[in-house]
Amino acid sequence: MKTRNNGMGRGAAVAQRTVNPLVASSNLAAPAIFLKKASIFSRLFYFYFLLFATLTFLHSLAILGIMDAKQYLTELTQSIPVTSNLDVDIIDLSDHGVTLGAPLGTHINYEGTAFGGSLNTICILACYLSVHHFFRSKSISFQSLVIQDSTMNYIKPVDANFITVAHIENVESLLKAYERRSIARAQLICHVKLPNKSDAILCTFTGRFVISAQ
Repeated sequence: MKTRNNGMGRGAAVAQRTVNPLVASSNLAAPAIFLKKASIFSRLFYFYFLLFATLTFLHSLAILGIMDAKQYLTELTQSIPVTSNLDVDIIDLSDHGVTLGAPLGTHINYEGTAFGGSLNTICILACYLSVHHFFRSKSISFQSLVIQDSTMNYIKPVDANFITVAHIENVESLLKAYERRSIARAQLICHVKLPNKSDAILCTFTGRFVISAQ
């Protein structure tokens, strides 16, 4: 019994033959182009899926960072009550440093600029938190963290809301000394800046902090 060839049989055969990568024929050009386009669409879909997953993961890390900063601020005000009157916020919390923000209104003096004592105190606080967070992020326990000495250089008046950007300068030697003797000195530098003019340094603080296991 003969059946009418409506092209479906030949099309099915072509579709089956395109699965074999060893088959090369001009008759397979159209299906090959279709498969190539499908492959491109699949790759684009895969790319955007990975991009979405990556952004979601980074957003989750950012949320965790904010939560960690809030937790730090709560612990800070509980352990050092005077800090609750400084009206500071943790702007950034990284492995090697901390950035604090404070409003001018809370720390203004009769000149209309930030009081020098407030600037010095907030710099000390930023450096203290930098060392504290660095050791905690490394899961290294300690019992005591105190400032040993410091200097403050007031370069320009601070006439707006400001930030204090602190970081540890001797990370490697700090860790080696602590691992060897369970006591070490952290050398830190902290700059006072305006949030919208981060390149301009208004004040510079340098200090040494002693951290020990006892």
